[in-house]
Amino acid sequence: MEKLNLENIKAEKTQTIEFIGAPGVGKSTLYKKLRGIKPPLQKWTYIDAVLKPAPPFFKFLDWSNYQLRKLLKKKHHQSVNSIKGIKYIQKHKELAQFIWEHLSDSSFPANQILGQRYRSAFYLFRDFSRYQTISEVSQSTYCIIDEGLLQRSYLLNNDPVKVNALLEEYLSLVPLPQAVFYVYIDSTPLILQRLKGRHKTLIGHIGLNNDDLFEDIQRWQMLMKLIVENIKRQGVKVFPINGENPVAENLKRILEILNKEL
Repeated sequence: MEKLNLENIKAEKTQTIEFIGAPGVGKSTLYKKLRGIKPPLQKWTYIDAVLKPAPPFFKFLDWSNYQLRKLLKKKHHQSVNSIKGIKYIQKHKELAQFIWEHLSDSSFPANQILGQRYRSAFYLFRDFSRYQTISEVSQSTYCIIDEGLLQRSYLLNNDPVKVNALLEEYLSLVPLPQAVFYVYIDSTPLILQRLKGRHKTLIGHIGLNNDDLFEDIQRWQMLMKLIVENIKRQGVKVFPINGENPVAENLKRILEILNKEL
């Protein structure tokens, strides 16, 4: 098992640990299960706790509502603090400008539909706000995030040469995480089967037939592999998690890494 060597971690990395993987591999399920476990004090935490800390008990109604949402595993971090998003852009102007220009590149499938571009821009700004908030908390605590700047649909393309060229610049501008849990499934048909069996359809998959979905999964698989290769070269520790394994087994491995390797 690969260990996190804190002495080799570069200063420009954030204190995040991200889950990445193609849709349907089970990363969200693992994150939700992980979120139900109380983390060790001052070692690692969840993005929900950073963006919306638990209210004090004397504010009983707020405290009760918070605990109920936690019990039901409802996310707290969907709202956007626009001031923090603007602060993040001011600190990362080159990254913000690069993405803004990229969203106008219609050679990438995700940018060919105007509504998809606006959706990408909305969630991107939300992420800017989240990352700015994380940067303002204690540097000694790692923050686990399930949908970060590495998990972006606007990076998808059928052409590996185009994706590689994009990633080289994009990943040189994005503040990288300390480590990544890379959830994967090698079998594209199995991922397709899982996606078709979901109760909730991803917005980007609405209206797609099986062939379209199969092609989209392959794009995601290629993108994830290229990202993993790139960030490894930059010193990010990548922990592969086989999404075909039982959830309990994968959760146990993730907890071992978080509790013993950090």
